[in-house]
Amino acid sequence: MKKKVLIIATALLLVCCAGCSQPVPVTPDRPKTDLFEAQVNSVNRAFVAENDQFTYVYLNQMLAEIDRETDGVVMYPDISLMNLIVLGDGRIISEATDYTEDMQVSRIIADDLYGKQDVLYEFKDGFVISQVLIDDFLYSYLNNMELVRTDLHSRKSDTVLTTERLAMRMLIDKTGVWYSDDLGLYFQSWEAGEADCVVDELAGYFQKNGHRVFFLIHGKPGIFVYDTDTGKYDLAYERNADLFVMTEDEKTVYTVEENWRTLYRVDPATGQALNLALPCGFVSDFNIVNGQVYVLGYDRAVSYTDFDQYHVFRIEGEELCPVINEEG
Repeated sequence: MKKKVLIIATALLLVCCAGCSQPVPVTPDRPKTDLFEAQVNSVNRAFVAENDQFTYVYLNQMLAEIDRETDGVVMYPDISLMNLIVLGDGRIISEATDYTEDMQVSRIIADDLYGKQDVLYEFKDGFVISQVLIDDFLYSYLNNMELVRTDLHSRKSDTVLTTERLAMRMLIDKTGVWYSDDLGLYFQSWEAGEADCVVDELAGYFQKNGHRVFFLIHGKPGIFVYDTDTGKYDLAYERNADLFVMTEDEKTVYTVEENWRTLYRVDPATGQALNLALPCGFVSDFNIVNGQVYVLGYDRAVSYTDFDQYHVFRIEGEELCPVINEEG
């Protein structure tokens, strides 16, 4: 078992716009936590999560654990995650892969970050595309087009859905599974035997709010909305967006436009849009955690020997405040 190395990252991190204090001492057992929050109801890749003690940020195969009381920071390097998922007991869901001459074996692991790892599910010759936690079930969509559900208590896994084509984006909630591929946007309820194509368009990013699903269509400007009650969709907002995220109350929409270079805060009621100054070149993703909007941005490498520089910001009023600013 590979030994985890804890790195106090005060020299690398800028936390909450105020710098880092020393991390709290590591204890032999991970402390019990509650009030877990993660980004929900969208197909964004999760890179921020919170519980009552820590804020977690995942970036460049490194996990930052930020103490919410002291601002102390501990970095855990070399962690492979598809989505940042924190269990109620503080363990992190990660993926490990072993290679032999003729086989690749991947394992989905619950990692307490202190050296203890529990294997939840094992599969061959594949990898995880997306993951989400719903109550006590972990859902993992694999590149073989199977959606696997793992019971965290019994550790039993079963395939609950197999898509006909590889889903580009997938959203899972208590009503069922939403996903998009190169032909349309689909929904399969937990009771139904087959998925229904609800939008016969090349749907891009989408987000679900209540009985409505907001989405983009490749090649068509605007943010569209599908009403699950009526079974119809229409144009919701006339924004030429590459990406968007909407607050739960639908009073604010953040859009990324102009080839991922410009960030706007839009008031849907008036249509007014405020250009928020970007501290970096591009925006690649959003998370909303416990009502707070986070932005994943990056600057492109200046040469082929360098790496893109990524940043995580939280939106405060009209400003983007850095949570982590790391070169790598």
